[in-house]
Amino acid sequence: MGLGEHSLIHQCFACHLMYSVKAKALKKSPFWYHDALTSGLSRRALQRLLTDGHIERIGRGVYRDATRDDYGEESFRNATALVGEPSAICLLSALSHYGLTDLIPKRTWIMVPAPKRTTAAQLRLLRKREPRWRIGITRKNGYSITTVERAILDTLCSSDPGLDAGLSALKKALRQRLTTPAKIAEVARQLGVFDRLLPYLRAVS
Repeated sequence: MGLGEHSLIHQCFACHLMYSVKAKALKKSPFWYHDALTSGLSRRALQRLLTDGHIERIGRGVYRDATRDDYGEESFRNATALVGEPSAICLLSALSHYGLTDLIPKRTWIMVPAPKRTTAAQLRLLRKREPRWRIGITRKNGYSITTVERAILDTLCSSDPGLDAGLSALKKALRQRLTTPAKIAEVARQLGVFDRLLPYLRAVS
């Protein structure tokens, strides 16, 4: 068998494996090692996909399709898979998602219950004793994220990324009509931070 034929067979084998991954259990990304095995993919095939760069490991026993380009939302799904639920994309990552900051988050900011810990270097945890998951959080495809209103409020009330980032996001959101002062005020009341918000609303009105 010539070198060209061997290369072609190898490519076809990889494509067949990738099809199996997508067609059976791994239609969503990221996926767990157990999901791959129960879908009929062997350990050897999974390792081949990993070696050839078709998939990549993002955490212990967690993988993603390395051929996808939707890295924004994909990173949110990856973060959610790593920390589990309940959780919600928040602060700088949420602001970036809504186009309300010029800062580029190097890590994915995600809100989790206070006891949660992780060693994943790509994550920045916002650990909350009282997360209030039903206020200002919306469910997307594979992850949850704070709404425009809560993302702004959380940033204004957080020491990092800071007050300046929160005020800038507030001004942009109102200017672009992504929300209104009344909507922000209502979420602030529900979260119990209205008194802290009021000076900022007055400053931009």
